[in-house]
Amino acid sequence: MLESLLEITDAEAAVDRTGKMEAKNQAMDFIHEVGWLLHGSQLKSRLGHLDPNSEPFSLRRFKWLMEFSMDHEWCAVVKKLLNVLLDGVVGSGEHPSLNLALTEMGLLHRAVRKNCRPLVELLLRFIPEKGSSRLGLENEMAAGGIHESFLFRPDALGPSGLTPLHIAAGKDDSEDILDALTDDPGKVIPYSFISERSRKGT
Repeated sequence: MLESLLEITDAEAAVDRTGKMEAKNQAMDFIHEVGWLLHGSQLKSRLGHLDPNSEPFSLRRFKWLMEFSMDHEWCAVVKKLLNVLLDGVVGSGEHPSLNLALTEMGLLHRAVRKNCRPLVELLLRFIPEKGSSRLGLENEMAAGGIHESFLFRPDALGPSGLTPLHIAAGKDDSEDILDALTDDPGKVIPYSFISERSRKGT
């Protein structure tokens, strides 16, 4: 956790000038940036649009916070960041909508590449606490009790044209990840993909 990074002494940093010191600086940057983000979120919840200084938090800075959290496999922090994003505190940057900005981040693809099942399951089951309308989602149940507001799908195409399923299928020791992806609560698994893998015995 962050404590181990922040407790690096000057003597330790002197021995490893690049690695440990850089890690400590990144931890400090993370705390600083999260503080600004949560401060903005708190102001918005209290003042709404009445806040005269309601500049949206930079999407670039938010992406760094998300990547840092995912690299450290902090599921609770990732969930909190997603809800803050959908609460309208973060700007969409050069993207016309938050939906496109979120898609461009490729969070589920990143979790699969890390081979981190807890993150994969968190994202597959994530339903916004609020703000789903900002993504054009309807917060209701579809036929069969399946929730329509799941943001992350195992069949979603990434920037390279690959889905999380394709990435997991091409990685060694990814059986747990494939199990999570094929057991997604949104029930959007392309069954032809699964059948093809079964036919080939892979």
